[in-house]
Amino acid sequence: MAAAPQRRAVLGLSGLLLASCAVAQAGPVGSGLLPGAVPYAYAGWVGRAGALCAAFPPAVIAAQVKTESDWNPRAVGPAPARAQGIAQFLPAAWARYGRDDDGSGTADPLEPGDAIMAMGRYDCALAADLSTGQGSGRLRGDLTSLALAAYNAGVGAVLAARGVPPYPET
Repeated sequence: MAAAPQRRAVLGLSGLLLASCAVAQAGPVGSGLLPGAVPYAYAGWVGRAGALCAAFPPAVIAAQVKTESDWNPRAVGPAPARAQGIAQFLPAAWARYGRDDDGSGTADPLEPGDAIMAMGRYDCALAADLSTGQGSGRLRGDLTSLALAAYNAGVGAVLAARGVPPYPET
């Protein structure tokens, strides 16, 4: 019996859900991730962050980290925002969602465990915030897509667009 061909996707936030579904459908291992899809050092964090809410399972968290930083814990986004770390946090969001999850004594967006868990908390909070608008029909799109767009462009942009904003990076 021939092995199923692996599907590849170009990861951008618009294709993030398709990529995560391809990862999960291609041969789930544990929490829906292919072996090697997540660097070994981060797999436990991705699993824990992906267990925080139904809208963001591990495969979506993994695809989001891949898109945000390509697993680079020292990534710094372009000016003027200069988002930091593997999960590309801005200072205001980090102040709200960042914690010392890895037990190092500091909450740091450049520490992958802290950042991946903060990403999961932030994603779930965005999904909760947007669920009312999505459920009432004021917002178009599925909840995970809306929350991913808000992570990238902000809740205000999602509300103004009544769905995923038409920005190339979103």
